[in-house]
Amino acid sequence: LIFTALGVFGQKPNLWQGRLAHHFIQAFAVLPCIFRSKSKEESLALRSVLCIAYFAEFSNIFLRLSNMLRNTKFARAQKATNVALLVSFAASRMLNFPLAIYIFARARSLISPGLFRLIGSIQAS
Repeated sequence: LIFTALGVFGQKPNLWQGRLAHHFIQAFAVLPCIFRSKSKEESLALRSVLCIAYFAEFSNIFLRLSNMLRNTKFARAQKATNVALLVSFAASRMLNFPLAIYIFARARSLISPGLFRLIGSIQAS
């Protein structure tokens, strides 16, 4: 999308360097989980942790809605959205992350040592 915006509109999106780096790191972490097929057990363990980790994106719904409501006259809707954002952020990011790490650590015996170190270091950073 960054390259499309650059080609079509002739301008770079806001914060494009950080977004590009984020997506590179994300792809580096996700692609082995999706395409790894050493064993069914390893694939299931990696994909399960990946699904749990992606639950963190749930809070983005309320973040975007909060941004859309920011300069409107819908104060009650904005307040309700901000409360939903706070709750969803706590559940999907703060509580979900330790759960994903715990499940990943429990699956250590199913994941090849090199891949476990790689994904573990990405999760720790």
